[in-house]
Amino acid sequence: MRLTFFLLILLNLAFLVWSAGYLGTQDSGREPERLSQQISPEKIRIVAETSATSAKYEAEPLAGCRLVSNLGGDDAALLEKSLTSSAGVTTKVLAGTPVNTYWVLIPSLATRPIADKKLAEIRKLGVDDAKIVENETLGPVIISLGIFSTDKLAQDYLAAMNKKGVRSAQVEIRQRPSHKVALEVRGAAEQLQRLPEMLTPYPGSSLADCPVITPTAVPAATP
Repeated sequence: MRLTFFLLILLNLAFLVWSAGYLGTQDSGREPERLSQQISPEKIRIVAETSATSAKYEAEPLAGCRLVSNLGGDDAALLEKSLTSSAGVTTKVLAGTPVNTYWVLIPSLATRPIADKKLAEIRKLGVDDAKIVENETLGPVIISLGIFSTDKLAQDYLAAMNKKGVRSAQVEIRQRPSHKVALEVRGAAEQLQRLPEMLTPYPGSSLADCPVITPTAVPAATP
């Protein structure tokens, strides 16, 4: 009996040592092995599922661009102040487009005496508005017959001069800087719809879409 009792104690001790893992790797299906293979729960982070497309293309108000031209400097400043008081509206002042004028003249007169003689001949034909002007580009001396705002007016006047017998006159296009400026206005479509009404105090101003700038294609490098 006593021997049996000691054998049972030894078997229990051996089983305890084996189950604690002191005698080598345990069966992979036992609970201690499962615990060692678990992912640490404190390292797990739950991320809400989102749509990449919707995040990238969130709904935004459609923006547009209008160009207000033929504004005086003070008028542009007043209009700009009124527009930028609305949220989401941006403006940019642009230099006005140079103004073309159309000059009816007799060019290429070498000296003042020659010009005086020519002027006397013209006045005999009934052209009283002609005058002598020194101009190094077209001269050195020219006879000016008139300056007009459009090509049609200049051509009509030139035709009238030809009928009177002034055959050496011609039309020259001249550019001069504009004292007017333009205002580029960007904002949502509903904001830009107010522009025609806002331009009422500025007679002579004009409204158009901003010009579209097409990017220039860069040729591929030749290997």
